[in-house]
Amino acid sequence: MKKKIFCFALLATSILFTQCKRSQESQEKISMDNLSNDRDFQSYIYIIQKQIANITDIALFKRLSQQGNLSDNDIKLMSKEFGYLNESDFYTDETYLQACLKGLKNKYNFSGDFEDKIGIAVQKTFLQYNLLNIGKTIFNNSLKNIFDSEQPMSNSARIAVATNCNSDYNNCIVNAAAQAVIMNIGCGSVDLTIVLGIICHAAVITYQITQSNLCYSTLQNCLKAAPTTPN
Repeated sequence: MKKKIFCFALLATSILFTQCKRSQESQEKISMDNLSNDRDFQSYIYIIQKQIANITDIALFKRLSQQGNLSDNDIKLMSKEFGYLNESDFYTDETYLQACLKGLKNKYNFSGDFEDKIGIAVQKTFLQYNLLNIGKTIFNNSLKNIFDSEQPMSNSARIAVATNCNSDYNNCIVNAAAQAVIMNIGCGSVDLTIVLGIICHAAVITYQITQSNLCYSTLQNCLKAAPTTPN
């Protein structure tokens, strides 16, 4: 049921955001100050995060990212891991994502402090589409497990610890996503075939999940370091 709902969400997003498919022509490049309001950018971030939300086997993406080509079975495994019901829908969205990257590359001036501006745009998109809630279950479970194993704390102390640790965790997740966008732009700057683009995407996904796991480890350490004496 979860995968069916996810695929429906992807379909709805693809219907809502269609500009990536329409405009690939070079044009005068514009400032990135309004990148967070760009529908193409928002659509790209949304779909990527929804794909990642389904992944359980990071080793698969690490293996595929090291290959020079993908078999039909590789594509089938990857599409299922992303939550797609069939390879056709997977190819459609991968083509769409690659078109988005090329469109954004043609539209914006990726120079100077563009990495900082991408980070800001990713953060705003996460907030707008409530994408940080993807990790809320992980955070809440960590909070409960660690607090339950420690000495009692007052409610005010729990709230303070949870707020600080959660803020750091959210920033870490957003930073990982921003770096992944920058890496994917690198993929999009090369004229890759769809399959090679998928391989590059797999490498970036591996990086983002690895970094997100480090965010989770930091979250656990933050919660464990909380004072255990009731206030």
